[in-house]
Amino acid sequence: MRRGVLLLIFMAATVVVVRSQDVPLPPKPTDDGLTLEFTMKYIQDRLNAVDIKWTQTGHADAGDIHYEDKYSVASAEADPKGCTIAYQEILRDRSLDTSSSSTDVESFHYSISLRAVANVTVQPRSEFDRRLGFNREYSPAVYALTIKMVPGKALHLQRWRRDYEDRGEATLFLPDEDLAGRLAKALVHAVELCGGGDKDPFK
Repeated sequence: MRRGVLLLIFMAATVVVVRSQDVPLPPKPTDDGLTLEFTMKYIQDRLNAVDIKWTQTGHADAGDIHYEDKYSVASAEADPKGCTIAYQEILRDRSLDTSSSSTDVESFHYSISLRAVANVTVQPRSEFDRRLGFNREYSPAVYALTIKMVPGKALHLQRWRRDYEDRGEATLFLPDEDLAGRLAKALVHAVELCGGGDKDPFK
């Protein structure tokens, strides 16, 4: 009888071990109920809707220069399984200081791992430019949303007909502060769910 009891205990323990190996780790819970899938779809839809234009006035020692710019985002894909965001950025630029109607077009492809994102910031485009050493004004106002990578990590940028290059940050341009703030909040939420963010405890 004692031998039978020991055998039953051993079998029960074996079943428990097998079950624990078969059960996958649960997804990281969220306090607000916004899942990664929902958040990534929100980001993707907002990016694909970006299509704006503005007039740019650049102040220089030789005098002011004026441009009309058209900016859009296309082919945005936010992948919740891979925790990545990819999109194409298109900028059309035309000088207002000449009689020429020609337009310069630049195209950039970005691929970003949210697991390697440190932070997301929003500021007026004019302030963003001053950080780079430029004095420019925009009408109507434009807002810069900057995605900064963790030190030692990089996002991938491909210019038209060129190879990919690594960058420490990427900046999107948006037509109003409210939209920029909501998109930034969604990006930060997705970064947290993907396990990204700056882990330095002394910052």
